[in-house]
Amino acid sequence: MEHTLGVSKQLVPLEEGTLERSGRVNMIRELEGQITYDTVYAVRQHEELSWKHLPGRQAKYLEQPMNTERDTMLRLMAVPLRDWLRG
Repeated sequence: MEHTLGVSKQLVPLEEGTLERSGRVNMIRELEGQITYDTVYAVRQHEELSWKHLPGRQAKYLEQPMNTERDTMLRLMAVPLRDWLRG
């Protein structure tokens, strides 16, 4: 999760850095967690495709890394998952 958060922080729209700094990984259980951005405008920034952003910054700043980093995430999860399954 931390890996995907790091990639998304490189894409998050940037003006003052508040949105970027609000990004967090919240672990729910041992192998279950979520990535959140905690500002009142985070969802709107994520979904609004017509808004202009600085070069390299974009809408869908979390959705894109969830897709592009899938293989990396699966590799990072392989050992902890195997250990968890062995119990």
